[in-house]
Amino acid sequence: MSVIRSVSNHSIKRIGFLARNPFGGASVEMIRGLSRTLPEQTSLVMLGYVKENSAYERVLSLLTPANFDALIIWGTVEAFAPVYAKVKEQGLAVLSIGGKHPDHPCLLFDSYSGMKAVVLHCIYEHKANHIAFIRGPQEDAYAQERYQAYLDALAYAGIPFQPNLVSPPVEWSSGNLGLEALNRRGLAPGTDYSTIICASDLLLTGVYSLLGKQGINIGEEVKVIGFNDSKESRSFNPPCTTVRLPYREMSSAVYTLLDRVWKGQSVSDLSYPATTVIRRSCGCSVQDTFGRTSRSLEAVQNRMAGLFHLAKDEKERLVEVWKLLSFYENAKTKESRAILERLFLACVQDILRSGEDIELLHAGLLRCADFSEVKLRPLVSELLFPLISRAQEQQYVYTLASISKREELLTSFKVALGEIRSLAQLQTFLFKHQSGFRLQGCNFLATKSETTPIAQEPGIHSLSPIIRDQKLLGYVLLQPTQWDASLLETLSVYIGDAAHHILRLNMPRASIQQVSSGKARTADIYLYGSPPQELSRRSKQIFSNFEHLVTAVSEAKPMAILTDSLSAVEIMDLRSLTNTKTVPIIMYKKRWSNQDGETYYNLSQVLLCDPALAGSKEFLNRLEAVVSEIQPLKDAASTLAKRIFFALHRRFDTPFARWELAQELGLSEDYLCVLFKAEYGLTIWEYLNRYRIWHAANLLGTTTLPVELVAKMSGFTSSPYFSRMYRRLTGKAPSAFRNGRNQAQ
Repeated sequence: MSVIRSVSNHSIKRIGFLARNPFGGASVEMIRGLSRTLPEQTSLVMLGYVKENSAYERVLSLLTPANFDALIIWGTVEAFAPVYAKVKEQGLAVLSIGGKHPDHPCLLFDSYSGMKAVVLHCIYEHKANHIAFIRGPQEDAYAQERYQAYLDALAYAGIPFQPNLVSPPVEWSSGNLGLEALNRRGLAPGTDYSTIICASDLLLTGVYSLLGKQGINIGEEVKVIGFNDSKESRSFNPPCTTVRLPYREMSSAVYTLLDRVWKGQSVSDLSYPATTVIRRSCGCSVQDTFGRTSRSLEAVQNRMAGLFHLAKDEKERLVEVWKLLSFYENAKTKESRAILERLFLACVQDILRSGEDIELLHAGLLRCADFSEVKLRPLVSELLFPLISRAQEQQYVYTLASISKREELLTSFKVALGEIRSLAQLQTFLFKHQSGFRLQGCNFLATKSETTPIAQEPGIHSLSPIIRDQKLLGYVLLQPTQWDASLLETLSVYIGDAAHHILRLNMPRASIQQVSSGKARTADIYLYGSPPQELSRRSKQIFSNFEHLVTAVSEAKPMAILTDSLSAVEIMDLRSLTNTKTVPIIMYKKRWSNQDGETYYNLSQVLLCDPALAGSKEFLNRLEAVVSEIQPLKDAASTLAKRIFFALHRRFDTPFARWELAQELGLSEDYLCVLFKAEYGLTIWEYLNRYRIWHAANLLGTTTLPVELVAKMSGFTSSPYFSRMYRRLTGKAPSAFRNGRNQAQ
């Protein structure tokens, strides 16, 4: 056992939370739980750490008693091996979550029992006896544990194991490849197997997509099950039955265990069960969610609180609504109705924030009515259901307004950052603008400040390492009033970009020339084929022969590969090489076909590009963020974004509404927009207008079609609007562009 130093005499207890990505994946849910239960006079600092990136080695210097009284490590022991070595040296208290370490107390979640339970649900509730399983990565311990649970569930139910129904191990972003492996064996969903179990929700994207292309009705012809209860699992159509990790229970235990560690008391590891979340993808109806396990009003309300991630006060509000409803039924007065409506609307707002299927709320309320002493079903339908619709409309309008306001604020913030010329000016600027983003603190800390104590104020903090060109420049330290992962990540990127720019401005001229000329290192970008070189201002090395490219990447790892020529097979060949397993590949084409979609959309770490994106400053900024590893591509989200990209290419020449696109892809409208903006840097409509104008310019330059017809063929319903948009994006009117083109010829 390592020697744990007693907690410092600071009045503030300082806890660090380390994760590979505090802004994404399961970390977000865990951080939200930790934020809700944060004790007074405690600071919680979220810090990203990636062992494979050498620039993160300097982050370890922060892990000292001068900065922290304890660390929470979220992830496997192997992924954080250098961190464990550092804290042993420093004698810091550590609590491990999700990975068992012999020297530290651990909070573990029972993936095995959770997976076994959901497989048995399919067997006993849906009479499934031919169950396919899509495996996760071979080296992932949790993927193997869930696979073993599947095998044991079959054995427990007396169902013979059928090896041909199990996919080979695949990466988390490649669920489609697992399902395609079953297809190649001649197995048909709905005929040769009735159910597909996925080792993680991350695999669902590819599975849902491939089944949709085959015209398979999920929930009826074939059942689909996930694991993790991610936000994405709730966004699919139909929402996916899955297994929820015990975020709330673990976050509630963290501070109690750390307090025992600080006091020198013995602490045992704790393990929590994962629970099944029933949705429509397994063939259950929303009513089944509140079936035999909910045998009392209290049981139904507890079930609803769990499903909708309700905090204690939010659950109490739900219970109070039911009491008021019973009172209103007995004494129908305007005053009691007004009180009931106000409280219920607040309750619905709590539930809408969960992102859960709203049909579950309807079903839960009706199930509550079954246990009431008076008949409340008619009142639920006539009074509460319309209020749910009203709350949904209000939430939709509020969300759109909030997104618009935030985008406007972030845009002006980013522009203003570009005018700053010194770190002192940067700090003054950040202090001035922090309140606009509801921040209590906003700072850039240069690396020379690593010995200075950080996060001395109670509350939650985000400490983001700023890494450019494989070098650590410093940290962005933010103190939000509540954890908003998307906003905090965006602000960290913008501030980091500004700091990078300022530091370059203040570099000696000789150093700048050395970096710009590429003499200090090999080229950042490898070009293969003839993609537009203006897509990146970094140093480049050009290849026209695939064998030469392979030789080059075997000798030195590029930051990215920019190409218009690589086939899917060649990309997979590159992925088999050590230096290019995770290197982003930017694939440029003037036009993308449906067949291209089949080929490219599931490839890992591939960013698609076309002329509309190549001419966009927003996309170029996004591309730079990918190349610099500031905002790397997230495979699961990237796959969904590519589906949106190809859907837009199919639809661009005809008008359509956002809800139609969302319905086609089986995603919610808001999630659709968030995914696309995160991947490409533009909103869906910004991109669509750019692509339509690019298409129109081609028609104007190569045909004699009337401008009105060109507008219609490019997806515009109004010629005046087309002309205004054309002038805005090209600087010329359509007729002037055509005349200039003709004169040039």
